[in-house]
Amino acid sequence: MNGQDGRQEPPLRIEEAGAYALLHQEFLFHFPFVQSYRCLENLPGKLLKSRTQRRVFLLFSPISDQEQFVLKFYFFPLFRRWGTLFQSCSIATKEYKNLKLCQDLGIPVVPPMGYGWRCQGKFFLSCFLITSVLREYQTLRQWLVEEAGRGAEASELCRIFSFLGRSFRRVHTHSIFFRTVTLSDILIHSSSSLSPSICFLDIPLARQCFCPSKQIRQQARDIGNILAGFFPYLDQRVVSSFYESYFPDPCGHNEKKIRSLAFKMAQKKANRTFFSQMRRRLHRLWMGFTSPKV
Repeated sequence: MNGQDGRQEPPLRIEEAGAYALLHQEFLFHFPFVQSYRCLENLPGKLLKSRTQRRVFLLFSPISDQEQFVLKFYFFPLFRRWGTLFQSCSIATKEYKNLKLCQDLGIPVVPPMGYGWRCQGKFFLSCFLITSVLREYQTLRQWLVEEAGRGAEASELCRIFSFLGRSFRRVHTHSIFFRTVTLSDILIHSSSSLSPSICFLDIPLARQCFCPSKQIRQQARDIGNILAGFFPYLDQRVVSSFYESYFPDPCGHNEKKIRSLAFKMAQKKANRTFFSQMRRRLHRLWMGFTSPKV
């Protein structure tokens, strides 16, 4: 929210014994009663994902049907708590800072609305991240499944791949590398096939890297992760559309080396290497021997 002079109001900082939270005024406008870490833990919402160490909730604004937020909580059980002993900040803090950095550099990401953590001594007990929900967007994986069901033409994939190439070039120009990005971490506007509009989310392990020897592997990893998600639909024309918009290399590295490394990483990610195929065959063979006979 903006003040009367047009400037953005500073976020609210909640500092308690063993807990810290930073909440943007845009979020507090819809949830003014949230004034403590415990209030966030007890916010009612729709459970989207539930794992041992992570839960994701969809929060509905009580004053506006158009506004929704995603609350992501990380929990650290006793055996995982020891792994946080030497961490300078929580995983939610890292992701918030990554989103803010990308936002400041003009890279399209989901708007972060707050983060926080609870600790006991030097150990993190839990942490959270809040982001806005972008309406009329869907993940690239969902888009691909729907388009494949409709029999999408190669020209449509080429158009999306060309835009992805420009987007990753823009990201890598700032020496930012996502490292773990997948099709589920990229949002695409539901009606943007002619003029694509994408946005990145869920980038907790993104980092800026200025070491040339490490940059080339990080570039290849990002590109390989995307190619792996499209592996069943790839052909030379589709891949070329990506590289034509991505090169010349924004970091000044060898183009052929990046292509080669990216393809190897895509094969590994998609389990298309010789060793991964042999592993799957041995696993099926073993399951055939050990499964109960009817």
